[in-house]
Formats: sequence, C-alpha cells, structure tokens
Amino acid sequence: MPPSRTAKKKPGNRAAAPALLARVNEQVTLEVYGDGKVGAYVDGYAIELGHIGPGSVKRARGFAEGLPVASFSPARKPADREIELLARRLARSGFLEYRLVLPHGGALAAIEPQIPDYWPQVAKLGNSDRIALSRFAYLRRRGNDLVLESPRAPALFRFTDPKLATAILALSTPQKMAALRREKNFVG
Repeated sequence: MPPSRTAKKKPGNRAAAPALLARVNEQVTLEVYGDGKVGAYVDGYAIELGHIGPGSVKRARGFAEGLPVASFSPARKPADREIELLARRLARSGFLEYRLVLPHGGALAAIEPQIPDYWPQVAKLGNSDRIALSRFAYLRRRGNDLVLESPRAPALFRFTDPKLATAILALSTPQKMAALRREKNFVG
C-alpha cells in the first residue's frame, strides 16, 4: 500500500471567514406562497410584503433558516434584486436579524437591529488598521445570552460563542489587525 498523503497546510492558507446570514427573527413567521405572494405574521396579525417572481419563491423561503447576505447583496442578477428588495422590506419592518456563522455551521453571534432598516456592513480591514471597542459599549447578561450593546450603536450583538465575547472584550484597548490575525483562534 502506498503511504497516505495528508494535505499540508500552506502558511498563507487561513480558515474560511464566518458568513453573515439574514433571517427573520423569532417573533415573525414568513409565508411565501407558490404564486409569489409574500406575507409575514406577527402576533397573529398578517402583513403583506408584496410579490416576487416564481423563480425566487424557493430562495425566499430560506429567510426562515437564514440566507447568506453575500448571495444577494449587492444584487448581480434580477433574482438577486428581488431577494434583496424583499430583505430590505423585511429589514425596514424590523423583521430581520443577522447571524454570524462559521463555515462548518457553528454559530458565533446574532446581530439584532435596534433601528428600522438596519443593514450590516462588513468592514474591509488591512493589517495596519487598528480597531478598538467603543468606550460606550458594555457586555451584559440577558437571560442565558451574553449581549454586547452601546447606546450609540444601531444594533446589538448576542453571543452564542463565549470565546467570541472574550475576543471582543480584548478590544477594550486598541489592537492592530496584523496582531489579531496571528492569534491562534482568530475568527476572521
């Protein structure tokens, strides 16, 4: 038998970055009918959200579990534009939350908008950039969750992975991205 070959990790290879998913929050039931009619149910009340094309129906149903934001925003194709418009309508109504998940499926955090029409922006940071936690931010317990919030922020973070909360708290002093990326358990 030939010796088994294992893939060697090249120094430049990094683990894949976490994905940002958009999903309807727990208080909302999203209904997407075969004819393209979309509605939401909140506390027993029905709210019509418009129509989408028949080709987008199956994909729109994915908002119940979470759709990768990068798959429809910025919109590249007409079907992406329909899904992005639906996502923006959901966000404007306060029905969306965002999940930060690892490629293998482990959840890191949920982002809960605190203002209508919140849309997360992923910052492109270089190695020379310094980042720090706002002096107004604070970490607290809400039920079984750890929540990071600030009165100046349009969203709060609900951590599902305590290691991420620890990493965020390390940002109470400014850190260079190069140093953070060299850390063993850097989440991206």
